Amino acid sequence: ACIKDPAILQLVCEIAQRAANDGGRQHSVAFSFYSAIVSEVLLEAKTPQRPKVARVLTPFLIRGVNSTSGGFQAASRLLLAHLSDRSSLDTQAVSLLLSSIVDSCSPDKDNPRGLSRRLMTVLSLCHSQAVKNLPAALVRNLTEFSGLSESLQILSEKYDILPLLSPVIGALCEMKGGLTVEDHAKVANDLLRLPTAERLISTFLPILIIQTQSTPNPPPFLGILFQTCNDFHPMATTQTLETLRRSVNENPGIPEKNPGIGEGSLGLDRVGLGRALGILAKGTRHEILGDLENLKKISGDLLTLSTASEHRDPEIRRKAAEALALKGDIEAISACLSREENPKVAFALVKAFRVCLGDSTESRVCLGDSMESHKVGGGVIMALIGVIERRKKGSRWRKWIKVRKKAAEAICVALTEMSGDSGDHPEIDSLIPTVLPYVNFHPKASKGSLACLKAAAKAPHPLLQAAGSSLKLAKKAANPSLST
Repeated sequence: ACIKDPAILQLVCEIAQRAANDGGRQHSVAFSFYSAIVSEVLLEAKTPQRPKVARVLTPFLIRGVNSTSGGFQAASRLLLAHLSDRSSLDTQAVSLLLSSIVDSCSPDKDNPRGLSRRLMTVLSLCHSQAVKNLPAALVRNLTEFSGLSESLQILSEKYDILPLLSPVIGALCEMKGGLTVEDHAKVANDLLRLPTAERLISTFLPILIIQTQSTPNPPPFLGILFQTCNDFHPMATTQTLETLRRSVNENPGIPEKNPGIGEGSLGLDRVGLGRALGILAKGTRHEILGDLENLKKISGDLLTLSTASEHRDPEIRRKAAEALALKGDIEAISACLSREENPKVAFALVKAFRVCLGDSTESRVCLGDSMESHKVGGGVIMALIGVIERRKKGSRWRKWIKVRKKAAEAICVALTEMSGDSGDHPEIDSLIPTVLPYVNFHPKASKGSLACLKAAAKAPHPLLQAAGSSLKLAKKAANPSLST
C-alpha cells in the first residue's frame, strides 16, 4: 500500500518525526514501526518505483540524521544506508544528505570513535552513489573535526575508505578559498598519512598538476598537497611523475598538446607540465631542474631534480648537483656523492657542498636548519671522506686527485662551520682525529685548501685551532710558493 500510495508512506514518516519532536517522552515503538515499514517498502519497491519512494523519503531522512532524538536519528541513518544501496539518487539529493550527515557529526567532532560511527553513513553513501565531487562547504566542515584523522583510521581497519577519501581530496584540490594555509596543511597531513591514500596518488596527482597548469595564480594548498604526497608516499609520487613525464615525452609529434595521459587528462603539454611541477615542487626534491629548453637540448627529457640526480648522462647529473647546491639540500648531495662514480660529477657535488657551506658570499646558502644538526654535519664529512678513500688506486686514480683535494677543503669548512660560536662540542672532538689524515692527504696544497686551514685555525674550537695552525704550517713548508 505504501508503494502504491506515497501518502501512506509519508504519514508513517510524519508519525516518527512528530514522536522525535516530543522530546519529553520515549517513542521507541514509533521509531521501530517507522524503521520496519520503510525497510519493507525499500525491499519490495521495483526499479521503476524506487525514484518515487526516494523523493518521499529524502526530506524525512535529512531531518532524521540531524534530529536530537537518538532513536529517530539511528533509524534514519539505517534507512539512509538502505535507500542509497537500493536506489540511484539525484546529485542534489545526495549533496543535501551528505551535508546533513556531516552537520550532525558536530557533537562527536572531538570523539574519534563516535565520529567514525557517524562517518560510516557518509562512506556508505559515497560508495553506493559513486560520489565524485563534494561541496566545498561540506569539506570545510569536515576539516574542523579534530578527530577526523583518527576516525578515518578506525574506519579503514574494517572498511575500504577510498570512496570517501577520493572525493574529499578531489574537493580540496579544486577549492579556491575558505581555508587558511595552516588548515590546508593540517588536512593534507591528516588525510594523506593514511596508508589507503597511497592508492589515490596516481589518480589525483595528475588532477593536481592540471589544476596548477590551468590556474593563473594557483592556491598554495596545491603545493602543500604535493609536498605531503611526497613526504608520506615518495615512491608512489615519483612513479606517477615518471609516468606523466614519459607520456609527454613519448609523443614528440604533438609538441603542444598530449591527450594520452590517463582518462580526463584535459591535454597536458610539455611546457605546461614543466610549469605546473615547478610551482608545485617548491621546497621538495621534485623541483624542475634548470631551464626546460636547455634540458631538451641535452637529453630530450623533461626532468625532475630527483630523477636528474640519478640520470645516466653525467652532464645531467652535474647540472643536478648545481641545482642541489642552490637549494642547499645537503642530505641529497650526500646521497648522490655516495653513489657517484664519475670524477667530473663527483667534483661538481663536492663543489656543491662548498656552496652550501659558504664557498662564496654570493652563493652562500643559509645553513641554519641543515647544519645545526651535527648528525647532518657528520654525515657530510663521512661522505667527503668516502670520496677521498674511493680512488686511491686503479687506472683512474689520477682523475680523482682534483676531487679528493676539493673534498679535503670541504671537510675543513664543514668542521669550522660545525664548531659555531662555542668550543664545547664533544662530537667534533671525536671527528677531528678521523678527519686530519684526509685533510693532509696530499703535500701539494692548493690556495683554496690553505685558505680553509687558515679559517680553521681561527675557529672557536681549540682542537680545530691547533689542527688548522699545524697543518697550515706543514702545507706551507711543503709548498713554499703559497703565500700566507
